[in-house]
Amino acid sequence: MRNPSFILYSICLVLCQFSYLCLPTLAVTEMDKGIALYNKGDYHNALNHFVLTLRNNPNDANALYYQGLTFHHMKEFSLAKQSYSLCIKRCPNTPAAKSAQAALTYLDPAYYKNMQQQAAAARSTIAAQPAQSSTESAEFTNLPDTVRIPYQRDGQNLVVSTYINGRPIDMFFDSGAESTVVFKSQLEQLGIRAPEGKHVGTSHGVGDGGAQKIWVLNVALKVGPIERKNFPLHVQEDATTSTPKHPLLGESFFRDFTLSMDNSPDNTSGTITFRKKNAAKSFSASESSVIPFTNWGKEIIVNVEVNNKMVPMIYDTGASHCAFSYAQFKTLGFSIPEDAEEGMDAGVAGTTRSWKFNIPHMRLGSVIKNDVPISVTESSGIPYPLLGNSFLGDLRVDIDNTNHIMRVRR
Repeated sequence: MRNPSFILYSICLVLCQFSYLCLPTLAVTEMDKGIALYNKGDYHNALNHFVLTLRNNPNDANALYYQGLTFHHMKEFSLAKQSYSLCIKRCPNTPAAKSAQAALTYLDPAYYKNMQQQAAAARSTIAAQPAQSSTESAEFTNLPDTVRIPYQRDGQNLVVSTYINGRPIDMFFDSGAESTVVFKSQLEQLGIRAPEGKHVGTSHGVGDGGAQKIWVLNVALKVGPIERKNFPLHVQEDATTSTPKHPLLGESFFRDFTLSMDNSPDNTSGTITFRKKNAAKSFSASESSVIPFTNWGKEIIVNVEVNNKMVPMIYDTGASHCAFSYAQFKTLGFSIPEDAEEGMDAGVAGTTRSWKFNIPHMRLGSVIKNDVPISVTESSGIPYPLLGNSFLGDLRVDIDNTNHIMRVRR
């Protein structure tokens, strides 16, 4: 006799499938093809159609849920949990998300409970952020329309000089970080007391340490002539294995500007130009070098052709390499070559096992590169791969946040 909980779970799956199949369709879609193959038990081929659906629409609730079901039946439980959780996070209050909650609760109740706790902590973090005061608004108004900030390269990373409460410190310029992050030991080196008491939220990133506790410290943060007073700096405990060399200058600092990035001829330095939106350079969406982008939260998501497959990736100047999680790489149907260099990668969530090798072909808009160094990491809390400096390093990039387009040139 079957376990009663399995019977109840099976009924749940049937009901959820029925709820999708009742939706009217005018033509056979990739989703329809995937479901037909799924119902036949051809899970491998069904998965390809769900992946194709998600390339065109990463927030398709039904495709995320069915991808999770497919992995579940293939006994790829880690990948199933990731798909279910993405469905819940990206598509809340949908029938698919409710079914994903039921499936995830059945598969791993502790995982789902931890996910709920992380979501609650994230909401607390948002609530704790101070609203922009009239003083801050006046400070921004009084800033020059255009500011050029020099950077130096540390390997593939971009390093800019900053001041926290008047104390100098180098920071990594990180377009893939929503917040500006410093670690407690780095504050101590500046002679600034780290915040104490209960943490106000959690952060996620590359590494096997899971969600990381964060505190908020309001500081005066200055980059060139741009100074933000009462700026909410996110503070983290040092990673147990490897703390990033420098703090991360993230999107929370430069969100009110448009950005242009240029490199020196020898690619060892360059400038980042910050422009107020009223002073931003305009460029036409019809130019061959211009591509559209979307946002996931504050992150910039661009479609990148990777070995003839279109993959949504986070534009991330803080990543030295283009980086995929193992789950993302496998979902795309790619495999790690036998001669890949195995090692450890460090991120804000600690370290994780990784494999480094070159991928034959990548294209962003009109820019094509071959033999691009990438990293595949065993653990990552980021739902999209990272388009890092192993591809972006020698490019000139202009970003128009108003029209959601960017110009990418060599």
